[in-house]
Amino acid sequence: MTLATHKTKILTGLLMLSMGLNIGLVSWIGGKKAAMHPEIRERIQGLREIAKTLPRDQKRNLRQTIRNNREKRQELMQVIKTKREEVNAVLTQETVDKKALKAKLEELRNAQLQMMEMMHETSLTILPEMPLEKRKEFTEKRRGGFR
Repeated sequence: MTLATHKTKILTGLLMLSMGLNIGLVSWIGGKKAAMHPEIRERIQGLREIAKTLPRDQKRNLRQTIRNNREKRQELMQVIKTKREEVNAVLTQETVDKKALKAKLEELRNAQLQMMEMMHETSLTILPEMPLEKRKEFTEKRRGGFR
């Protein structure tokens, strides 16, 4: 084997490794974005759609509120995901410990309530400032009104 062939094989291997790492990184980042709970995504998307037709100052306030809560929302989503995994771990054991299951379900419920509290605080900040027409539009987009 010549030196040029050996270098080509090394470069090809490094290129394949680099491509694999890039694909893995893109998949990992893409997976992180898709982790948002559908109900939360729906509510935020609904607020963003309504924001398009609001006056400039209300639109700015809405976007700022959503942006300010992003980190807390992401933390809570991760906590909820972890708590769901813990509940599933208890359920997939050979025998189910009812006390442990009850404790894990309570932890999950508390995390979900914290998320709902945060979303309600966001709504309390934004919705009263909107005109009646926009509030009606928001409740109609929510399929069944506010939850």
